[in-house]
Amino acid sequence: MVELIKEAKEYKFNSVEYVELEDVKDILLYQKDESYIFLCGEDDSRLFLYWGASSKDDFFNGLIKTIALIKSELDIENYRAVYIEFIPEDFVAEMKKNNFEVVSNYVDYWIKDLATLELQVPEDPVIRPAAQEEYRRVSEITISCRNQSRGFSGETIEWVQENNEDPNSTVLVAEMNNNLVGMGCFKLYAQESKAGTCLWVRELAVDPQYQSKGVGGAILKHGLSWGIQQGAKRSFLAADEENRGAIRLYEKIGFKSNPDSGQINMELLL
Repeated sequence: MVELIKEAKEYKFNSVEYVELEDVKDILLYQKDESYIFLCGEDDSRLFLYWGASSKDDFFNGLIKTIALIKSELDIENYRAVYIEFIPEDFVAEMKKNNFEVVSNYVDYWIKDLATLELQVPEDPVIRPAAQEEYRRVSEITISCRNQSRGFSGETIEWVQENNEDPNSTVLVAEMNNNLVGMGCFKLYAQESKAGTCLWVRELAVDPQYQSKGVGGAILKHGLSWGIQQGAKRSFLAADEENRGAIRLYEKIGFKSNPDSGQINMELLL
């Protein structure tokens, strides 16, 4: 299946440009020809589609055949919906005609030059790297924030471990009164780019009981500081356009939106 994901990346339109192979869901079935490829994985109560296509027509040809294959080969009573990411904006109207609905729309936010950032890193609360024995609690914090951003369902213990033990990323935690109350995942990429290494703010989550207390901002500032120390020149994150509280935080720190790029995710209820 790794080769099929790599094949999907070669198409003009695809959902796997930024997918890491270790994050790929278990593939149940796939549909392909010379102009498209669709792979269907399982994500809790949903089916998850990875895809690549040469054109808009090829995309819909492949999608319709894949949905038909799913309905004939899988017991769809076990699943709530079919979920698909990175839908181009000009595909959305046709997707709705096929009974898909938008479940989230992520907008890209950037700090193009971290050297211009006036970063005051707070000492309180305590922000530090997560320890191995804390992976379960970190996972629980992410799950406690389920659906606060559309489409977000939290992360597994394995996800926390992979991202904290990857040499290009870190998982930071916030500690208050000897309790872990927040987490942030920060990852370096594009080290070979002429624009310089980029720090991806991959995830930020705060236990709902401790939100609006400055915890998220503290984690983000520490994460940016970590990235700068690792040589990052710029920083990127994606935020659901309806998550206004998070967006206010990002903009306050210095992130600016790029409305011409983003990620539209849709689902078909079964």
